[in-house]
Order: sequence, then structure tokens, then C-alpha cells
Amino acid sequence: MILQKQKAREYKGKPIYKYVVVIPPEDIKKLGWKEGKNLEGTIVNNKGYFLS
Repeated sequence: MILQKQKAREYKGKPIYKYVVVIPPEDIKKLGWKEGKNLEGTIVNNKGYFLS
């Protein structure tokens, strides 16, 4: 997986960024996820992030 920082837009002359996690296609297929699916995230013990 890769965490990417992408420029989303500019506001009052300053860039606003968003973060994107790139998950390998084979993992998406195993999970049965589809494009556009809303995911919920939970921080686990301040050390990890759980998506469901």
C-alpha cells in the first residue's frame, strides 16, 4: 500500500491537500469492495487504522 499526498485545491492562495491510500487491486478483489463504496475508518491504539 502507498500513502499519497495530493493537492486538492487552493484556498486564499494556499494549497489544500488530501491523502489517498492506494490499495493493491488483488486485495480489493479479495475483499469484494467496489469503486465508490463508502468506507469507515477507526484508529486502533494510536498505532494503526482499520478500514471497514
